[in-house]
Amino acid sequence: MNKIVLYFRRSKKYYLENKVDYDHLFREGENNGSYKIRKSIKMWNLCFKMKYMDFRIKFRDIAKRTIDRNNFDDIILYNYESLDHLDPGTLIFPIDDDDWLSRHLATTIKNLEPPEVGFWWECLYKEVDGGSHRDKEHFIYKCPAPCGYCLKYPTKMDLLWNHQNNQKKWYTQVLTSSPLAVKISSMSGTGYMAMNDYPSLYIKRVKELTNKDLETIYDIPEEFSEEIVLYKELLREFLASVKV
Repeated sequence: MNKIVLYFRRSKKYYLENKVDYDHLFREGENNGSYKIRKSIKMWNLCFKMKYMDFRIKFRDIAKRTIDRNNFDDIILYNYESLDHLDPGTLIFPIDDDDWLSRHLATTIKNLEPPEVGFWWECLYKEVDGGSHRDKEHFIYKCPAPCGYCLKYPTKMDLLWNHQNNQKKWYTQVLTSSPLAVKISSMSGTGYMAMNDYPSLYIKRVKELTNKDLETIYDIPEEFSEEIVLYKELLREFLASVKV
């Protein structure tokens, strides 16, 4: 039976202090994607009483429910934490804190024959524009989704974070009738895509995106019904916190 460890792509600052950890990327220039994200977070905090990080904490608490339903052998909360304690052959499953995991994920992977490099599986993307897509990756379509693969330690450990350079051809595919994970792109859509230098236009765009999100949340599989209810409550609380 395979051992599988969950690995978060987040810093200690993020998890211990509940602070956004984009500071080190801010100096890379205004054309850098992380600069634009940080700029949008500032606009969010200007326009809404519910601060970005307060939203994010509540959002990740919803995602954590789906983690707790799985029987992972260990959970590593911080990126770049030492992996030296892991036995060779342990499978490492990297995720972000906006990923919802099927209750069958860990058990499914544990019961498979050990892979050469790792496994990849299809995921469902819930987009803020109302669409839902299976196995859609916005960098390169030949890549596994960011929450759609695990690596056998110590093989290709750089891909725990740098999933943009990943390739499905390196992995053994896991075939399932329903997605093993859901990437909730809606939150990042509300926070990042609604970019505008004018608060009134920013608020208008955020309202449009969030209301669209509320209308289409039912596209997610039924096993996440409790998370859907909590997510809808969070979105409504967020909308009600508008300052102007």
